[in-house]
Amino acid sequence: MEKSKTDYVRLEREALEIMEIEGRLQEERATRADIDRIEAIADGGSPRAEFDIGMCIYCGIHREADKRLAFRWFERSRKHASSEIQFQLCYVYFTNGMKEEADDCVRRMVEDDSEYAMSMLKGMKEEQAF
Repeated sequence: MEKSKTDYVRLEREALEIMEIEGRLQEERATRADIDRIEAIADGGSPRAEFDIGMCIYCGIHREADKRLAFRWFERSRKHASSEIQFQLCYVYFTNGMKEEADDCVRRMVEDDSEYAMSMLKGMKEEQAF
């Protein structure tokens, strides 16, 4: 089904909102209302927002820390996220001993954008050399 112009306008607006909230998260200025908004966007199926709300829940940012619930959000995101988010998911899965899920993220990353994937993986390999 083809998306309407309205859908693209909404998606663009939500993407901008997500980036603004991510900036406040990085500066540790995000409010509970910001996290509520991220969750509302995630409920609508945005893979980036799904990852972000998962991280907020994982870290206990304006939500009770709950690893199980966080990984439910990560799983939703993993099913349709772009390479950038797959890379971040890969790190989260790998650092939690979830090798199969991390490998799946790498596979999805390569399928989505092989140049980006190879660049990021090469960078990780070079960092490990130090």
